[in-house]
Amino acid sequence: MLWAQIAITWLHVLGGIFWFGGTLYATFILGPAVMLLPPQANRAIFQAMMTRRVPVIIETVASITVLLGIVRGTLLGPVKSLGFLLGTPYGITWGIALLLGLSLLAWSHFVVSASAEKMAAAVEASDNAAMRRGMQQLLVELIGLFGIFTCMILMRFGL
Repeated sequence: MLWAQIAITWLHVLGGIFWFGGTLYATFILGPAVMLLPPQANRAIFQAMMTRRVPVIIETVASITVLLGIVRGTLLGPVKSLGFLLGTPYGITWGIALLLGLSLLAWSHFVVSASAEKMAAAVEASDNAAMRRGMQQLLVELIGLFGIFTCMILMRFGL
């Protein structure tokens, strides 16, 4: 059981790093840099990302990360009852992290991924204002990811 817990935790943390790190990179490095490039370069980068199905990869990794967090907290962790979930500091923090994770998956799928066509049109038209609005969607995701990260730290200390 210990090896399963180690493997699940390792994969969960790796997925979280990929999801959070990718969003940080896209928000603060890639997005602003791309907006400085000429329109032809913007189009080429955006098309390459869509061709490589970047949103699907991020969503898949995020979903697996949340699923592994559920497994780690319940089957391989202390959250075995509704009483524990709602009646202990750890359970409450774990529940908040779960709600944030599920909310971010929904946000990513229904808002960020769904606006890919609008972003494509903004890139085509070299509309930096529209591209900035798209980047703001990533900021919402980042706030949620910072919340989840904070919950992970708190849970490490039993809170």
